[in-house]
Amino acid sequence: MLLILSFWLTGCEITPKRKSSTLPPAGWDERQQQLANFSQWNIQGKLAVRQGDRSDSLVINQWVQSHSEFNIHVSSALLGLGATQIEGNPQYIGLYQPDEAPLYSDSPELLLQEALGWSLPLQSLSYWIRGIPAPDAPTEMQFDDQGHPYRINQSEWEIELDRFKPLDAEIILPHKITLTKGDIRLKVIVTQWRSLKK
Repeated sequence: MLLILSFWLTGCEITPKRKSSTLPPAGWDERQQQLANFSQWNIQGKLAVRQGDRSDSLVINQWVQSHSEFNIHVSSALLGLGATQIEGNPQYIGLYQPDEAPLYSDSPELLLQEALGWSLPLQSLSYWIRGIPAPDAPTEMQFDDQGHPYRINQSEWEIELDRFKPLDAEIILPHKITLTKGDIRLKVIVTQWRSLKK
């Protein structure tokens, strides 16, 4: 089991190297706006975290995003988390774990670091996971030969995007998102995207 987890975390699958360009493809501005407007969604999948010598793997039972508000349910037999709920917005977070007193903070990333031993860039991740940069921060981007965003460099994070699939006639979303910053590596595998907009 540990060997399989290590293999998955290090991303050792053999995939062809994609050609990339820093020039946005035709229609990128329109596509980026469509993805920015796609702000009410739910995903299921897996999250792997590696920081230094530590590696963790969690199941994302559901991540509900409604504009800037998030409600995330994760579990991990490896960490003994049971069903853990993380809810809030970029300025406030509540963390609920079985048989533990709820934790609240106005510093979401700091609370996650103290409670779980690692942190998620929650404010930006809700954009990156859709394949677009977060607003109001300098960005460098590369696009693959299919016109999909391939790499985003922003706020000292490098984000690689892969496995793009259409959700509908307009929205195309990545299903593999890898974030790297220093010795921190986060990998999100999305098994299901769902729109919550009526």
